[in-house]
Amino acid sequence: MRYLYLIIALILSLNAAAQKITAGTFINSGKVLHFSRIDYSEHGLGQIRVIMYEDIEKNQDLIANAAKCLNKVSNLYHTYYYFIKLPVGSAQSEGEAALTNFIQYLANDDEYKKLKKKPILYIFSDMDYSAIYKNQKTQPYALEQVLVGVSAKNVCKGLF
Repeated sequence: MRYLYLIIALILSLNAAAQKITAGTFINSGKVLHFSRIDYSEHGLGQIRVIMYEDIEKNQDLIANAAKCLNKVSNLYHTYYYFIKLPVGSAQSEGEAALTNFIQYLANDDEYKKLKKKPILYIFSDMDYSAIYKNQKTQPYALEQVLVGVSAKNVCKGLF
């Protein structure tokens, strides 16, 4: 029986250690934008999931809800989840520029430069901000999927 408790404690500690939340900033058109990152890349990085949303009241719990969803899933590996807050009233063109600048910010980061294989990019946002990125001649990361309609209530469906 004691071994059962040890195994359960080990499993719980591994799940708790897997999720690291950090915050950062990047510059978009002279403005500082904030992002949060939930890190499930302990065994290498294979996916980047970017969740972009306007910083309005209905989205205040978006990151907390996402963290709850991710905590319920086992075997999450190789993924960075980025949550980018856009200022209230941002035009679609501002969101498109922010996405493109953010991906360029990642591509210039030393952590990403040393990767042997480039991760796959997934975008989940309240509006489709991917147009500029899709039209670039060279894309740092292959865009696999774009989902539109993110909110704090439905964020879970875009995480997997």
